[in-house]
Amino acid sequence: MNNQYKEQKQVDMTKVTFLAMVHPPYDERIWFHQRLALTETGYHVSVISAMPVNVVEEDVYAFEGGSYSPIGKIKKAVELLHQLHPDIIICDTPLAIFAAKYYQQKVKCRIVYDVTEWYPSKKNLVGLSGLKRIIKTATLKIANKLAAQFTNGFIFGEQLKAVPFLKKQPHKPSVFTSYYADLQYIKNQPSQTISNNCNLFYAGSLTVEKGFFATVESVILAAEKCPNTHFTLKIITKQPEELTRTLPSNVTISMMTFMPFEEFCNEITRSDLFLDLRTNDSENTQCLPIKLFYYLACGRPSIFTNLKAIQIDAPDCATCCQLVNPANTEEVAQAIAAYVNNHELYTEHGLLARQLAEKKYNWGNIKVEFVKFITQLAMQ
Repeated sequence: MNNQYKEQKQVDMTKVTFLAMVHPPYDERIWFHQRLALTETGYHVSVISAMPVNVVEEDVYAFEGGSYSPIGKIKKAVELLHQLHPDIIICDTPLAIFAAKYYQQKVKCRIVYDVTEWYPSKKNLVGLSGLKRIIKTATLKIANKLAAQFTNGFIFGEQLKAVPFLKKQPHKPSVFTSYYADLQYIKNQPSQTISNNCNLFYAGSLTVEKGFFATVESVILAAEKCPNTHFTLKIITKQPEELTRTLPSNVTISMMTFMPFEEFCNEITRSDLFLDLRTNDSENTQCLPIKLFYYLACGRPSIFTNLKAIQIDAPDCATCCQLVNPANTEEVAQAIAAYVNNHELYTEHGLLARQLAEKKYNWGNIKVEFVKFITQLAMQ
């Protein structure tokens, strides 16, 4: 029996479960990239999520995590793990790791931490201040360190989030697989001139922190600079609201609710220019935006906040994207106007964006390393 046959036999017998406490089961990274890559290789893959969905496919186990305490979530997750009997559990948070560790005490398995979230994040501290905020921050940091010790390996989505784990446990197995788009979901469309009509795109919550208001203000300023161009800003958000801001006659804003992943991929290909102006605070600057790579795949320019994470993990995006100070809406408006008034610049940056996606920033280039990493753990 040769080694390749042994390895494939091991894969065919191995069960992998994604245990997600803060991600839905059909999260693009989990469902459309990692799960699919493992399934195609021969693994039996299931997903447990604490976020319920309306449509549940085979091998998806979702429960209403919001109705459980943290201990209750762990118990529910362990109950489902005992039903599935996974050999490898890929976790998204310390809470998921604690559930996997509890299961591991009775069943031999490998635990992997897929580090994609900043922890503790400001999302974990909403509504807290003073001593309560300090205590919860300290508690979550300790929980994260403890959970990391329980793992058999790490998956990292970006460089900065890997630093504290590699510093403490440099010899533990790990792999870097970033948030690159799978190009099968995003078709490259020929670019058109945008001097008469410019379709802009924003996806995210309607908050200052995510850059919504800076986006609207920048588009209004750009419209004033380009009075002969009609600007349509399409917004995809969880809870659309009616905008009370007075708009120039050459600006239209339309809002849509969040949509399934494949519909989202189709929708963004209809846009000419992408905007992501999240605030450049101490947390955001260390977090690589997933949408960056989907926008590159569309073959269109983007205007992003000049985040440290982009400079480190995708520095060559500066060749086809405008990296700006989001607080300076005049600067952003000038960047928009530059694309509207210069078709050669717009076309050049669009072509460079797609080339980067095809040659470098696409899931097809890194999924082999991901599968290899899981296979090596399975063979141990």
